[in-house]
Amino acid sequence: MKASPTGLGTFAGAIRAFDLSLRAERNSSPETRRAYVSDLRQLATWAGAEADPARVTSVGIRGFLASLHRGRGPATLARKLSAIRAFYAFLMREGVCAADPSAKTTSGRWRSMPWSMKRAGNMAISARPAPTRITTTTASWA
Repeated sequence: MKASPTGLGTFAGAIRAFDLSLRAERNSSPETRRAYVSDLRQLATWAGAEADPARVTSVGIRGFLASLHRGRGPATLARKLSAIRAFYAFLMREGVCAADPSAKTTSGRWRSMPWSMKRAGNMAISARPAPTRITTTTASWA
């Protein structure tokens, strides 16, 4: 790992450089950049104002995602993890980090069923006979 004279040793500087990389190298849309930067700022706030992104561990990443688990959908958590992975891949390319602390972290997102299976399942349900209607007599409960 090299020293970071470019300001990549702080979250603020690293996020700024990552945003420029998203725009220039990856040609990411403004919406993607805005979402990723917001997600990374949340991580920075969670880690502490003066935290060094190179010192964040896999336990820290999992702790951050766990702190967000309540009230956020699986797609949101998956996007946050995607932003973190892209961020640490960038920091590794820049020589700031030796390893990606998010590499073994999973989002736990459920995958949807393939369209063909959904259709087959729906057809099987619609092919079932309708349940018979049970009629009951009205009883007086007085």
